[in-house]
Amino acid sequence: KRRHSELSPLKRLANGSLEVEGAIAVENRPTYLRVDPSGKRLLTASYGAGQVSVYAILNGLCTRRLDQKATERTAHCVELDPSGRFAFVPHTTPNVIYQFRFDGEAGTLAPNAPPTVAGPDAGHGYHEPRHVRFHPTLPMAYTSNERGGGISGWRLDPETGTLTREQTVGSLPPGFKGESAAAEIRITPNGRFAYVSNRD
Repeated sequence: KRRHSELSPLKRLANGSLEVEGAIAVENRPTYLRVDPSGKRLLTASYGAGQVSVYAILNGLCTRRLDQKATERTAHCVELDPSGRFAFVPHTTPNVIYQFRFDGEAGTLAPNAPPTVAGPDAGHGYHEPRHVRFHPTLPMAYTSNERGGGISGWRLDPETGTLTREQTVGSLPPGFKGESAAAEIRITPNGRFAYVSNRD
C-alpha cells in the first residue's frame, strides 16, 4: 500500500511568519529535502520506500516529479556536491552511500560508476552512514555514522563524482559507556569543525 504525503512550500511573510503555498501530493513520505544550486530542482530521499526523487520548482512552487530512482530502504538523506553535478544518498542498514550523476537542467539522476560505496564495516564500531555534508573548500565529504556515533571522512573525486573513505573516528568522549546513534552532521562555514548529534 502506497502512502501519500505533500511537499509544501512555505512563503515567508513580511511579519516573519510562514504560510503554506501550493502543496502537491507525493508518494512515500520523503524524509529529507535538498534544493539544487539553481533553485529549480528539489531532490528528496524516502526512507521507507528506498528511493530518491527530483521535482521541478517553478516560481518557488513544486510542480511535478521529473525523475525517481529506486535505492534501498533506509535512504536517510540526499545531498549534492558543491558543483551540483553529483548526488549522494546515505543508507544505514545496507551500510552504503548511493552515488548518482545529476543533470540539473533535465532534472534527472543516473547511477554513477560505481553506483554505491561501502561504509565502514561493523567491526569498526562506527558504521552505517546516515547524513552527509561537504567541506566548503576541500574535496572532502563527511558522514555521520549512526551505529556507534562516528564520523567518516571521504575524499571526493571532482571529475568522476565518486567517494573514497579515508578516515573514521568516534564522536563521543573517551571512556563513554552505553549505546549511541549519530544523526545529523554539520560542517562549520570555515571548514575547521564537524558537529554531530548523538542520540541514546
